[in-house]
Amino acid sequence: GVLMTINEFAEPAHTNLLMSLVTAGISRPELMITLAEVGPPSTPDFIAKFKDDKEFEVRRSVATALGHFNKESITVPILIRYLEEETNVFIKWAAAESLISIGEENKTPGLIRKLTSLMNKNDKLTVVLAGKVLGALQEEKGLLKLRELTSDADSKIRFEATLALGALADQG
Repeated sequence: GVLMTINEFAEPAHTNLLMSLVTAGISRPELMITLAEVGPPSTPDFIAKFKDDKEFEVRRSVATALGHFNKESITVPILIRYLEEETNVFIKWAAAESLISIGEENKTPGLIRKLTSLMNKNDKLTVVLAGKVLGALQEEKGLLKLRELTSDADSKIRFEATLALGALADQG
């Protein structure tokens, strides 16, 4: 419908209009992704304003949209926080995918250090996703942790680790 048409025909000249619609709360999750695709380099600053939105769809869109930008000072802290603190699995997965995108474009020692620090967390899903990101960035420690977690006592964690390894294998 209308949102598909907006997404298809959006261009940088529409940035202010898209920002106004997102601010007004009109189709915020969907238009945030469109904005990420056509917005200028300052777009992550705008998107970051919605990182604590009460609606999980908006936070998931924030996580997805931030992966479009190589602005580590803004994007990485939010995405790492989502991996570490967010309770919604879809937001955590979106954050992991965005961290992979950012890391593939600009793999910095700081990013690797932050992800490595998550490997010691009590929340095993956070550990799985940090391992997935590290594995995607060709860091052996991520793959080793994922393989280890495929034998975890918790069947959900075994499933998530296997899913992450499968996704990495599909990426080649």
